[in-house]
Amino acid sequence: MVNRRAFLASLGTLVGAGCATRSDTESPAEPTPEPTAEPTTTPTVSATRPDERAAPDSVDSAWPMPAHDSGRSNFSPDATGPTTLPADLWSVPFEASLSDPVVADGTVYVGGDDGAVRALDARTGAEQWTTALDAPAETPWVVGDRLFVPTPGAVVALDADGGGSVRRFETPARSDFVAARHGLYYVDASGPTVVALERSGERRWEAEINEPWQSPLLTSDEHVFVSTGAHWNEPWTFAVDTGQFEWNRRPEPGGSDMIAERFVSEGTVFAVDPMFGEVEAAVVDSGGTTRSGVRASTPTPRSCWRAAPTTSTSPPNTPTRCCTLSRRPAG
Repeated sequence: MVNRRAFLASLGTLVGAGCATRSDTESPAEPTPEPTAEPTTTPTVSATRPDERAAPDSVDSAWPMPAHDSGRSNFSPDATGPTTLPADLWSVPFEASLSDPVVADGTVYVGGDDGAVRALDARTGAEQWTTALDAPAETPWVVGDRLFVPTPGAVVALDADGGGSVRRFETPARSDFVAARHGLYYVDASGPTVVALERSGERRWEAEINEPWQSPLLTSDEHVFVSTGAHWNEPWTFAVDTGQFEWNRRPEPGGSDMIAERFVSEGTVFAVDPMFGEVEAAVVDSGGTTRSGVRASTPTPRSCWRAAPTTSTSPPNTPTRCCTLSRRPAG
């Protein structure tokens, strides 16, 4: 399996560590240079213990986008930790500052401030292709057979297998970006506006927001969330398919010391309270809404559990019926 720590240690040199899968026709792209097939660098294979192979048989783990998924959970449910001491497997130097790498289907993808997007064999570090863009390339997002690469003011879609350019679409004043299987989303800070695109680049919907808002932008299967930081007790929440705002009351400026959303996983939004150092998990229920002046039903967040760091041996405060987080007495 891939050692994530080593892959994420990438600034100028990409390092792979061994103890070692990725799962839309679109409009033609604006011309960009063709990918380079010939390798421009040679991996340095690191020494391993005598009883270890130079490279694993396969790389089965995946970390296809920043923070692993569009909810930014930083959690890979199918992965297990190393059972032996990790060791450097290979390293490849580049004359550029590199983005964080991502791993999908046995390939490492990484952007660079030189405008290049590179694909390397996760087992060996061998270069598979390089595509030059016209602006610095940020961390790629792998969704299906596409690589979505944010650049200043635009996102470029590349073919994940060969690096060929598929499409480029403008994202002016982009403050945050998420690629998910159901679409692409970003915050246009000039509005501010949440913009939803099809993976082909066509605009699906846009929704205005106001203060308070801040990164991160998150998605689940049914919702798009924009954090309100520590200034409101709920995130901005929109239906994925229509962009409909899901709460009865819009966030208002002026609040402080409230929970700040960090990530969403399986329909649960996890947040922290920066004032009191607490963690909260809130389930977002699915449901319909009506526009006849009164909502017949609406998705609402309910607290699943809330925990504060404490030396007490009693269970933390559990204000609702969802579940209980308990502590075992020390010793």
